[in-house]
Amino acid sequence: MDVIKSAIFDMDGTILDSMNLWLTAGNVVLGEFNVQGEENLGEKLFEMTFFEGGKYLKENYGLKVSVEEVCEKIRNVVAEGYRKNVMPKKGALEFLEVLKNKGVKIALCTNTPRSLFESALDRLKISSFFDIVVTTEEFGFSKGDGRIFLYTAEKLNSSVSDTWVFEDALYALKGAAKAGFKTAGIFDSVSLKFQDEIKHIADEYFFDFEKDARRFIDRFISSQNCDKTY
Repeated sequence: MDVIKSAIFDMDGTILDSMNLWLTAGNVVLGEFNVQGEENLGEKLFEMTFFEGGKYLKENYGLKVSVEEVCEKIRNVVAEGYRKNVMPKKGALEFLEVLKNKGVKIALCTNTPRSLFESALDRLKISSFFDIVVTTEEFGFSKGDGRIFLYTAEKLNSSVSDTWVFEDALYALKGAAKAGFKTAGIFDSVSLKFQDEIKHIADEYFFDFEKDARRFIDRFISSQNCDKTY
């Protein structure tokens, strides 16, 4: 039977229920200027870097401040959300605890800059779950490239064959699969339109996190010693 020795987890939309924070940040910033954002603004900005998003808001809404100032406002909105409001997805922390107690090495691999999310990890007291934390900002390549997963596995002293990648984003799952990893697709409502593709590409699929995590544990790591049941 296949076993899992290491796990690489995405953060936003996988462990933390934080996608709405990113989708609403642009409108919150525009609200400071008494400007109404367009429909689907959040989805447009979500695919941009901070600078691209700031430039888009300034140019498309005629904001009388610099692009850098707009970027800083977006950062402040997101940072406050992580610091005060963002919570874990139901069942996610219990799953991490089981994996940790079964001796699975765990990495956090995220697109979000470290300076923004560390306050959430500290507030929720979950930093200790992760053996390492890797960000695309520091690594320099997108998850879609796949190399960041290879780098993360190497830092865990793990082989590709023994490591699973848990992701809610289709492009990231494609990158992990291209690099040779087994993957688990995590449902998030923000990625609803991609669910059929995610189900097709992922080796396992978590729609109900609690229920599907139990199934995953029973199938892949139940034979390992553990002090905690799920």
